[in-house]
Amino acid sequence: MDNKEYKRIVSKIREMCGFDFLDKRKTNNYVEARAVLYKMLEMDRLNTQDISNIILKNDKKFFNRTAIRHSLLKFEVYYTSSEFVRKLYHALDGYDNLERKKTKLESLISEVDIDKHQELFVLVKERVDIWKRAIDQDKKYFFN
Repeated sequence: MDNKEYKRIVSKIREMCGFDFLDKRKTNNYVEARAVLYKMLEMDRLNTQDISNIILKNDKKFFNRTAIRHSLLKFEVYYTSSEFVRKLYHALDGYDNLERKKTKLESLISEVDIDKHQELFVLVKERVDIWKRAIDQDKKYFFN
């Protein structure tokens, strides 16, 4: 994402909110507006460090990666419970947010011939099953 696109998103959010949502206030509207910004930046394939850096570079405000990650993890809750978030999000995302961008995995899979998808599915499923078993073992060990 370039600085021009970042500035467009931030100015649009400020315009719609009527306040500087990058002020470090913890009231709902400020927190939710920042969550929308983070989500937009994440959808443009920025990680939490990149998000923190672009805000610092352009607005001279520092938000730590943990706060950004927490906000991104809570985004679905904000989206489902707040009309304010839905309006901001839909107004910003490609001007019509009915389609999301593909993840890196989805993009990679779409490059593979469809005949190979079953083989990929088996490989991914095996790995996911291993992770699930490891998580279950950790739960038994740490929580019993």
